[in-house]
Amino acid sequence: MGNCDLCNDIIGPNAKRFSASQMRKAVRAGLRPTGAASSMASFFGVSQQESHAGWMQMVMSDTSDWALCDSCASRVKKYL
Repeated sequence: MGNCDLCNDIIGPNAKRFSASQMRKAVRAGLRPTGAASSMASFFGVSQQESHAGWMQMVMSDTSDWALCDSCASRVKKYL
């Protein structure tokens, strides 16, 4: 068992996998983090815009596959 690479929820062995290039494509199309991942920015004194910019930079430089829960996988598919 692990955690969803987008929302951090628990995922099982059948988690949906997306390549780094698929995630970059989804981010270019408008995918942004939501929920707790997005709201933590204010806790650390960072604007949501700055937080998203940092997250986007991380996604654009990442080369590993992403394992996602069903909910996040559905969101990503809408951007592909």
